Amino acid sequence: MERRLPRGRVTFAFVDVVESTRTFAEHGDAFVTALAVLQDRVARQTEHHGGTVVKTEGDGAFLAFPDARGAIDALVALQDELAAVSDAGHAGPRLTVRAGVHTGDAVPVADDYVALAVNVAARVTSTVGAGQVVVSAATQAELPEPVGVCVGDYDLKDVADPVELWRVCGDETPLRGSPSRRTNVRIPVTGFVGRTRELADLRREVEEHPLVTVVGPGGLGKTRIVSELLLEIATGLKGGAWLVELASVNSGDQVPAAVAAVLGIGSGEVGALASELRRRDDVLLVLDNCEHVLDAVADLVADLEQACPSLRLLCTSREPLQVPGERVWRLGPFVGHAARIELFTQRAWASGATVSDDSVPLVDRLCDALDGLPLAIELAATHAGSTTLEQLVQIAEHGTDDLARRGGQARQRSLDAVLAWSLDRLPEERRRALLVLSVLPGRFDLPMAAAILGAVEGCEADAVRHLARGSLVDLDGESYRILDTIRHAAQRRRLADPDLAQAARRGLRAWALAVAERDYRVARRWDDVPTGEVQALEAALEQAVDDGVRDIGKLWERVRAIAYERDPGERIVELADRILAGPLPASRDDALCTASALSIRQIVGLPRLDAARIEAICEAADRFGVYFAAANLPTTWCGTTPSQATPTRPRGTLRATCPTR
Repeated sequence: MERRLPRGRVTFAFVDVVESTRTFAEHGDAFVTALAVLQDRVARQTEHHGGTVVKTEGDGAFLAFPDARGAIDALVALQDELAAVSDAGHAGPRLTVRAGVHTGDAVPVADDYVALAVNVAARVTSTVGAGQVVVSAATQAELPEPVGVCVGDYDLKDVADPVELWRVCGDETPLRGSPSRRTNVRIPVTGFVGRTRELADLRREVEEHPLVTVVGPGGLGKTRIVSELLLEIATGLKGGAWLVELASVNSGDQVPAAVAAVLGIGSGEVGALASELRRRDDVLLVLDNCEHVLDAVADLVADLEQACPSLRLLCTSREPLQVPGERVWRLGPFVGHAARIELFTQRAWASGATVSDDSVPLVDRLCDALDGLPLAIELAATHAGSTTLEQLVQIAEHGTDDLARRGGQARQRSLDAVLAWSLDRLPEERRRALLVLSVLPGRFDLPMAAAILGAVEGCEADAVRHLARGSLVDLDGESYRILDTIRHAAQRRRLADPDLAQAARRGLRAWALAVAERDYRVARRWDDVPTGEVQALEAALEQAVDDGVRDIGKLWERVRAIAYERDPGERIVELADRILAGPLPASRDDALCTASALSIRQIVGLPRLDAARIEAICEAADRFGVYFAAANLPTTWCGTTPSQATPTRPRGTLRATCPTR
């Protein structure tokens, strides 16, 4: 009676004895007996799970199943049974098998099959190691959810396209086939925009140096550019290009195991890693997101370089490894207008929004406010379908929102998450220092930072140097700066802690008052004051007024003196109006504030105040020995008393008062 073989969508499997020739030579008839017992086990498990033994030939068996789940269950059960027999120590040769599985369309022909799926199943089996069960992606697709571990795409003999293989049973011994693309990096679903020149530069660095570290703050696209490089060069490397993602690693001792998992070996010992890398020969190994496990990565890199002279290593980190032979390659933000506008436009379109040609200037302004960081631009673009460009620009410039999105890696779902990835791995005193320094609106130098941090309890005194090494602070020439995206995220976190927020304001004010005291009555031009210092003084003054702080007259005078050499900011003019609209001076310090505020109005050419108001202000200030020119006088003068005053310039180019004593 002819058997009823499965037809339609059929899952085929081959089971082979490993090293059967050698075992037969060593055991003779005992091998034949053991093989018969094995074939009985294969038949029993196959039939139990709804399959059919199509035929046996030599030491192998050809199986067919009407469903993928039954095939996998049968083969895993077979491997478990053989392992149990081996552990029990039965007499005779111990036979181990490998099994490969593939699913395709087929109909029986003369109690057998003639189908491409059968040939593919046989090729899959040729890649399998002892004790393993490996299935194709076609078989996985038949299951309600994936089982096992994806080991990558493999080129199979006489099969036109690469086949994705999954190990569902057995140890982590690498498969015997050659990976197709020779990389575990998947082709991204989004286009690669604006980094063509940097990609070429990085490729040249990797070709010329055995160890390269790509360094930069979070959100720059370090992982993306490295992934693009691997996809570009992997096929030309005999041993492939492999990316080890360390972001999910919680401690340094897990780093070797993460590398072993990518290489498909069971041992994370350095010797085993080195042996596998030497076996593969020409390999590029990428260690991605190293910043939180730097010491462990540095140790592993040093060991592998010594054990594998031909190995090339590429790392990404927010700070260098600082090991001998390291080539540090710093990735910067987008600098070209076209690239960042294209990135925003593409990502906005994907989120259902459109960007017209007329909107290009606004998009460019938005990208400026986001420091040209690719991730920040992408986050903003995801909101383009529900938020106007004008609103997005305001959000970016003032840091009022973290531009969160759903999906993707948790550490890249918002600007706050990007910062948190770094902050949460810093020592507490250094983390606190960065949050305090975010009170600064612009560039700063080390003395300024030291003065502010020294005024706030619990801050690391030498934090700036360490923060710069970790790409949280940027060294630009002789001064430092915090990227606006980082500064705004740090501000949001600082403001969530009211005590720290107030401490930071007091620290900035302490520095500003010290500068004002130092420079008070110094006769000089102030046109060479760094912009960052001017911004910090103005911010300190604004906060002091908002907080109702007294005794800030000298700070007002310092800001006024600078304003004479350069235009004051809008917020300082607004503060001046607030002061002049308030009560008349009740102390000498009040008089200094009022005199400086009136001078600032004169500098920017605002309309004169009411004559009676000016007269009242002057009379009140006179009582405290502070004299200044009113806006209705023909000249402006400086001095302690009217008799000491000297004309400086005609009205229309009024010089601000320099109140003294």
